Amino acid sequence: MVVHQPSVKPETEQLRGMLFSWFQQWVFIFQRSHSPEKAFVPFISQLTKQGILKVEDISSFFFRVCAEASMNSYIKCMANGEFEYAFQVLDAMSRLIVYIIKYHGDASGINNDQAKVHYLTKILSIFVLVLANMHEEQGVLFQQKPFFRFFSSFISDLHSIAEHLGSTYFSLLIAISDTFSFLQPTYFPGFAFSWLCLVSHRLFMPKLLLSANREGWSVFHKPLLSLFKLLAPFLKEADLQLASRDLYRGSLRLLVPLHDFPEFLSEYCSSLCDAIPPRCIQLRNIILIAFPMSIILPDPHLRNIKFDSIPEMGPIPPILSDFVCFRSHKR
Repeated sequence: MVVHQPSVKPETEQLRGMLFSWFQQWVFIFQRSHSPEKAFVPFISQLTKQGILKVEDISSFFFRVCAEASMNSYIKCMANGEFEYAFQVLDAMSRLIVYIIKYHGDASGINNDQAKVHYLTKILSIFVLVLANMHEEQGVLFQQKPFFRFFSSFISDLHSIAEHLGSTYFSLLIAISDTFSFLQPTYFPGFAFSWLCLVSHRLFMPKLLLSANREGWSVFHKPLLSLFKLLAPFLKEADLQLASRDLYRGSLRLLVPLHDFPEFLSEYCSSLCDAIPPRCIQLRNIILIAFPMSIILPDPHLRNIKFDSIPEMGPIPPILSDFVCFRSHKR
């Protein structure tokens, strides 16, 4: 099943064909060139001369045509048994966006970082639109693998130019996280397993949690909370079918490496546990046993110990969750 385009005017269809031919040129360059980045410069110069990237509507249409073409290429390759070529066009699409972000800048040269983030946000929103259309049209036959491959390749390709991007790299990760918030399983259940793999990606989750001044903590807290809210109805009724059971096991595996960041779990424990039904003792305990690395827990087997006299009982622990808001909602 391929992505079907709605009926359009002849001139729009002609424009689609022209944009598709430009994308095919880039795929050919990506597959044949030993250094795609060097070949990118003349390619993007020609694309700019044609006015494709200068006009907002045309540039958005270009990226939509590219997104639909890359997904259709995967579907056709899989249908024809050409498995070794299935991901090539998706990888070419990922590399094209990364190179555009790398060399994109503000026309005035003042807000280059902000311009990169804005441009990436626009491109990713188009991919969300394409995914939403396919998710609705294909229903239970929706194929999540090509979208997973694209986002996974894009995160890896973006990391490869992290040094060039400098501080902008973290802002681009936030833009990716916002995209994942739009794609959460509550809205797109057919993308649930790929979504879980992406938010726990080795070049995504640790980068947010290791960010300076913990700026990425609240960013990663959102998808984690979305995951628990999705599982809550199934866990509350203890009605775990095959898919929901696998998603639950995946959530457990996600929490285990999070113990490398115990401060994150301990400071967000209020909101995370609030989203987990009380009957899920194992899931709650994984969060509740986390404690800051700077604290040495007293021996629980000691007798006649007065906990009030322990120095660690004095400081008020930091809580980043808005627990007052959660308690008011409970009422």
